[in-house]
Amino acid sequence: MAVMGNFVLMALVLGGLLFFSLLTAFVNNFIYFPLLFFAVLGFLFRYAKELKEKIIPKISREDLLLILCVLGGTVITFLLNNHLELGSIIPAALVGLVAALFAGKKAGPIYCGAFVGMACQEVSGTFYSILLAGLLAGGLFVLNKNHFNGFGGKLGILAFTGCLVVFFLRGEEFSSLIIEGSRLKWMIVFYSVLGAVLTYFGSFRLNQGPVLSSALTGLVGGIILPSIFPEVGLLLAGAMFCGAFVGMSSPERLPNEGFIVIAAIFAGIFFVYSSSYLGGTGGKLGAIAFISTIGVRGLADLYLQFWVPYRTKVVSLLLKNL
Repeated sequence: MAVMGNFVLMALVLGGLLFFSLLTAFVNNFIYFPLLFFAVLGFLFRYAKELKEKIIPKISREDLLLILCVLGGTVITFLLNNHLELGSIIPAALVGLVAALFAGKKAGPIYCGAFVGMACQEVSGTFYSILLAGLLAGGLFVLNKNHFNGFGGKLGILAFTGCLVVFFLRGEEFSSLIIEGSRLKWMIVFYSVLGAVLTYFGSFRLNQGPVLSSALTGLVGGIILPSIFPEVGLLLAGAMFCGAFVGMSSPERLPNEGFIVIAAIFAGIFFVYSSSYLGGTGGKLGAIAFISTIGVRGLADLYLQFWVPYRTKVVSLLLKNL
């Protein structure tokens, strides 16, 4: 029951983000709308398929430590983000980097907590709110430890859900940003793809692991891009970090760089058209990556399940009538 409830909760959170992103694309740029529509179609198909896999999580004492790891990553990142004024990307990347180097298998939950801590204090409100969001994200991490593994952005959607539930209940106001100009939009897509490819290459071609590779990618982007592009560098660094979460996907889910690039393009477009909604929360970049990676895998599944058999029947029919 708890597992199904958490699936429904995440579906509601993702559904809201998807709906408003599609609506914005439809109103502002009909060229991108079909791309996002197909990505959403693939996402819905694959998400429903994941629901059918009935895996009952076995709760143990070890899970309490996982929740504490999520909470620790939340607190450290939030303090670095809001009280040392380092921004959201660099602290999260630093926490992920240290966790990957020294925390072993606990790097994943710590990194998940870091995404919660990316929330800005103007949106999260009191420190107790961010603690509650971290605890909720930790509980979701435990419930989903056997679900969605290998999909980039999984840690982000857990953090995003935890933040949204707490912030909504407290009645907090979210920030928004309108991204204008086709050149800036294409730059966002480019850096999303760059972040994804660099992370995937480091993680699975160089065997450095997804947490270390994505954290390094985010750190480099967070330091360099604001220096090169003073006006939009932080935005581009966010796009690159979002792409890095796409690149955390395993080859079992997205088998090569071609799939990664397509997912990163979707992520970049979603990044642009979701910028007006639910800003200032932790985990939103990961949620965008999660939608995109599952969407691409879902489209591939739809192609293999429906189009390939149909195409074979059509070819057979044509050959029979020749």
